[in-house]
Amino acid sequence: MTQQPMLTISDTEQRMERSYDDDRRLRLLERIGVILSFTVLFIMLDEFVFDLQIFPTLPWFIRLVRLIPVILLYSVYMLTVVSARRKQVRLATLFFTLAVSLLSSLEIFRLTATQGLVPSYLVVLEGIIAIISLSGAAWALVSTAVFATIDTVFGFFLAPHAAGYSAFYSTAPETCAVALIFYWATTSLLLFQWRSYQLTMRDLHETRVQYFRSKQVEELKDQFITSINHELRNPVMTVIGYLDIIKHADEALPAPLQPLVDEAFAAGEKLQALVESILETRQLEQWAESLAPESVNVYESIVASASTLSRPGDALAARDLRVNVPHELQVWSETVRLRQVLTNLLANAMKYSPPGTAIDVWAVRCDDTDQRHLPAGPPLARPRVEIAVRDFGHGIPPEQMPILFQRFVRLPRDITSHVPGNGLGLYLCRTLVTAMGGTIWAESTGVEGEGTTFYVRLPIPPEG
Repeated sequence: MTQQPMLTISDTEQRMERSYDDDRRLRLLERIGVILSFTVLFIMLDEFVFDLQIFPTLPWFIRLVRLIPVILLYSVYMLTVVSARRKQVRLATLFFTLAVSLLSSLEIFRLTATQGLVPSYLVVLEGIIAIISLSGAAWALVSTAVFATIDTVFGFFLAPHAAGYSAFYSTAPETCAVALIFYWATTSLLLFQWRSYQLTMRDLHETRVQYFRSKQVEELKDQFITSINHELRNPVMTVIGYLDIIKHADEALPAPLQPLVDEAFAAGEKLQALVESILETRQLEQWAESLAPESVNVYESIVASASTLSRPGDALAARDLRVNVPHELQVWSETVRLRQVLTNLLANAMKYSPPGTAIDVWAVRCDDTDQRHLPAGPPLARPRVEIAVRDFGHGIPPEQMPILFQRFVRLPRDITSHVPGNGLGLYLCRTLVTAMGGTIWAESTGVEGEGTTFYVRLPIPPEG
């Protein structure tokens, strides 16, 4: 299996990835901070009302002193929210970790000062580890696990215990060890899960980068077509016009100059054909929106396409074109556009196979149970016709199939060869076939001599 090359991410794209992850963490920290700050505010009001009911004669300054820890906790949560809104990720994570740790410490202190520690505080510490994991910071998670370890050791061996739990605390070393193992196992699993999440997000970011890069490439291609239309077409036409005037001038050219002018004129015509084929991509995209399909005879279209390529001196004239198509077979398309597709496929078969080798063309009717390579959307109710064009050339490596029908794309081996091409023929075929409600694809093993088979599927004409 061929290993896919890793995508090289630029510094700007890496900053985009970090920015996306930071924004996610900031939104999460802000929302959790707001929820917990309101929770602490409710606790603070409840404590104040409780003091009024139980200790109605208690001085006000003592009431405020009793509320200082809760006020401090509320302040730290609000600092988390403010830091998150200011896009300060590390500071928001730090305040969030401090706030959650402070909340657990206050709860342990309250239990110690009133009834003594109960075993449920171990569940509180485990919950704190899980909450801190939402911050997405490994250092915060490990710090919280260390804090939970210290609190657990303090609770088992130094803090007073609640009445009725003597049996639970009688085996303090063993129970404490189990609790610590559970803490660190949970921390390890959360770190592993977070690492897996980071790898998944990195893969998604690379996919997003590839999408935006391809989108930018498509925009550059559109700009290239526009530039050709404005900057290159008129000068080419002017050069060809002047050369044509020179060729047909009343005064005969000197004998040494005649072949040079003919070669220049032929080169100008090739350049004009290249410019027109590039401009045709834009015209075809506009034409696809106003399709007027009709019933078209497949055999006649193949013969007409072959005739344009089999003139004396053309490569197809020396080929064995083997056609196996029922003469009555019809498809629902446009005559001119279907012939254009077939002409491109036949021309490709000639260009990318050795001279003198055969070219096979066949067409069969496929029933509606054959759902391969159907376009997106609900399946059509009527059958389709499958047209195939096969050559016996070099073939196409299977891993290069995905780029075959893209605009201005040629296979790496063809770029360095002497085979002419602009990377538009198959793109035009796909555009035309898709507009006619069909699909086009290629199959090849990439083995020399087995060649490539191009398939086109088009719907049959509607009944009546």
